[in-house]
Amino acid sequence: MTTRTVLLFLFFSFCFAKGYFFQKNPKRFQKKDTTLIQWINKSKSTDSIRDLIYTTMSQDILLAVDYAHAFLAKSKKNDLGMQYLAYYDLGVAYYRNSEYQKTIKYVDSALTVIPDGVLKKTRTLSGYLLKGSAYVDNRQYKKALEIFLLGEKLIDPKDDLTQYRISFLNNIGIIRIEIQEFEEALTSFKEIFELMEALKDDENFLIEDYTSVILHLALSYYETGDIDNAIKYNNIGLELSRDHNLKENQGIFLMNIGEVFIKKGEPDVALKKLYESQKLLDDNNSNVNFLLTNYYIAKVLYIKSEYNSAHNVLIENFELIKDREKSEIKNILEMYDLAYLCAEKLEDDAKQLAYSNAYRSIQKILYQNDTDTRREIYKENIEGLRHKNQTLSLKNIENKKTLIIVIILLAIVIIFSIYKTVVYNKKIKKSKILFNQLQEKINTAPAKSKSKKTSVLTDEKAQNLIEKLKILEKELFYIKMDCNLYNTAKQLETNTVYLSKVLNQYKQKSFTEYLNTLRIDYFLEILKTDSRFMSYTIKGIGEELGYKSVNTFVKAFKNQTSLTPSYYLKQIKKNKNESDLH
Repeated sequence: MTTRTVLLFLFFSFCFAKGYFFQKNPKRFQKKDTTLIQWINKSKSTDSIRDLIYTTMSQDILLAVDYAHAFLAKSKKNDLGMQYLAYYDLGVAYYRNSEYQKTIKYVDSALTVIPDGVLKKTRTLSGYLLKGSAYVDNRQYKKALEIFLLGEKLIDPKDDLTQYRISFLNNIGIIRIEIQEFEEALTSFKEIFELMEALKDDENFLIEDYTSVILHLALSYYETGDIDNAIKYNNIGLELSRDHNLKENQGIFLMNIGEVFIKKGEPDVALKKLYESQKLLDDNNSNVNFLLTNYYIAKVLYIKSEYNSAHNVLIENFELIKDREKSEIKNILEMYDLAYLCAEKLEDDAKQLAYSNAYRSIQKILYQNDTDTRREIYKENIEGLRHKNQTLSLKNIENKKTLIIVIILLAIVIIFSIYKTVVYNKKIKKSKILFNQLQEKINTAPAKSKSKKTSVLTDEKAQNLIEKLKILEKELFYIKMDCNLYNTAKQLETNTVYLSKVLNQYKQKSFTEYLNTLRIDYFLEILKTDSRFMSYTIKGIGEELGYKSVNTFVKAFKNQTSLTPSYYLKQIKKNKNESDLH
């Protein structure tokens, strides 16, 4: 299911003392105003200075940064309370300018100077929210989660800080969804829903925030497989949006309901809901939700074997986004993958090639974006270390002992780097050996002899069950997303306890081990004949094999092969390219 990223909702409604509007704007329109900086130095009104900074943020962010630095310089001559506000405002200004490492730096400084008093806890929480937000926008989700969990833990149930609690829980839930921890996300959104239900009569209650929580609650139910509750809460959100004339939200809920019915296997109902969504979102037909609705419509049409119609809908999407950065479009890879499948059904070789090339190109950009983010973080850290080393050298230039210590530290760093390189090379060498052994095993062993020898069946009932299981294996039951012990036992007309007992006794495996073995063996075998798998993301491959979580797929693959799927695919592609050259 799809959802808009509604991160830090309610955050700015109570974190900023003045309730300033939060919008990023990296451009400079004005020259540095020395008169106003002089005024900041002389002013006795902290509120007036902050009014100037936040008002300037909406017009010229870099000028606001100058004012915030002037406020910081002034604050260092005064009390810690003013220093906290100055550091915090500077963090906000850098966040507005998408300089997330600097945001984190100044928030950390703000957190160290918070004076004791009644505002200490709320100021700490505000700092955690801003710092967590910077980590999220920098795609450092694990660090963001740590900060938000720390903030949520800081709030005592007795504190009158319900809005803060909602904000932390919301961000925790959204990150859990992002990293595919859906059960944990569901727990967070259930709690937020209950908290917001109790706030309905509050004069500051925002229906937009409430519908956002319902949207994420429905999504969490959907991802955990609870279809009935997913439909229930999407319908609740839809009715609320209609009652309050939230047209965009109506379209989103209808889109999500359509997606649920796709999964439920009711394409006609899904298509009806999606067309309703399309009409509501049509006012701005290049927005992400309209594009997603079109994608789901195309998906349903493909399921109904209306390949030409599905293809035309996708072409409409591609036309709408032709001038946009495609890597920023939600589900863009899935759109091109579906377009490829449509072209395949329509036997259009030229379109197949074009869509395959577009898929690879976008995949490469997405990978490069992640690489650039990591490189920027590394660069910031190196710059910080370099600055510290320069300061240390200047202060201790005449101190030989300090110089020796620096040399020793550098030597340790170099030795450690060499050690890490050696370990890495050994790991690569070991991986190559494992890969070659696995390839030799796949290429030389007969297909029917891949499975381990099982115990001789003496129990007629167990023998019949194993024979039925073999029939299901031929039908590839194990790559279905809803394949589990309960559903398999149901298909075999037995119970879960007996099926587990038979598998343990005659195959020496639990059901999960048995299922993983089938899926990984199938993947290794299918790669020989279906090269399209090589262009899939790891997540996409996992879903094709029936895994709901990419982490589960990676773990299962590594347990069976001692390699990661990404490394295995990389080596397969490398071997294929070398073979093509020769």
